[in-house]
Amino acid sequence: MNLLLVDDHPMFGVGFVHALTHAREGVQARAVLSLETALETAWRWPELDLVLIDYRLAGDDGLEGLRRFGARHPLVARVLISGQEDAGLQAQARAAGAAGFVGKSLPITHILHALDRVVRGGEWFDHTAEPVEPRAGPTARQLEV
Repeated sequence: MNLLLVDDHPMFGVGFVHALTHAREGVQARAVLSLETALETAWRWPELDLVLIDYRLAGDDGLEGLRRFGARHPLVARVLISGQEDAGLQAQARAAGAAGFVGKSLPITHILHALDRVVRGGEWFDHTAEPVEPRAGPTARQLEV
């Protein structure tokens, strides 16, 4: 599996690539910090199977990134990755052309299972996720302070 992660947090990208490549032999993964770099990298990497695009990119919207990447590289599977793991966002990702959605809180083995399914032409959306409601008022800890 050859995959590209687009995430503007360098530490997350390095850690994610390290976790994937050490969890399974044969995984080739790279991380880039911007959508523009990802689009350029995909042109130079014809064996690329899958791109994971973070929902919250500095200067870019991950959903729009899915659309743009699909327009330029329609044969590369697209997955949205996010720490916001609600069903509404997953539906938006699907509408933007994603073949899957993975939450950043998932164990690496679960993420690899999801990515395997997408690379084989399937989809991966976790519809059991509950929408996250914005918190009304201060947290318990804020009140304590």
